[in-house]
Amino acid sequence: MLGYAETKVDLSKGDELKGVLYTGDLGYKDADGFFYVTGRMKRFIKIFGLRINLDEVQKMIENHFKISVACTGKDELLKILVHSDDHLTEVKVKEEVMKMYKLSFKSLVIKSTTEIPTNSSGKYDYKKINEMFEID
Repeated sequence: MLGYAETKVDLSKGDELKGVLYTGDLGYKDADGFFYVTGRMKRFIKIFGLRINLDEVQKMIENHFKISVACTGKDELLKILVHSDDHLTEVKVKEEVMKMYKLSFKSLVIKSTTEIPTNSSGKYDYKKINEMFEID
């Protein structure tokens, strides 16, 4: 079983995975037994040997600046799309990310937009977001 029941027979099999379902999600279980998903294993890049969690960077920016943001990238380049029409916000975000993650000026690029692309389920559409950076 891969984790999803497709028939009644699947439901009767019980726990074949011994309590572990490998989904690629990262998260934690709190003291009350509730699980919280905090990110995905595939949402990491490595810049100059530093392992960068894109979801963590995204949350840090959202909390610090109170703006919507989407982070993507590839090794050696972090791309940050901010929901803002203010160039000063771009500058401040770049300075803060460089300071927090000890990154160089050339290792990250920030772009502003009036709308962050989403897919049909309302999640960020990272393919379209990446395409926005390739246009320039």
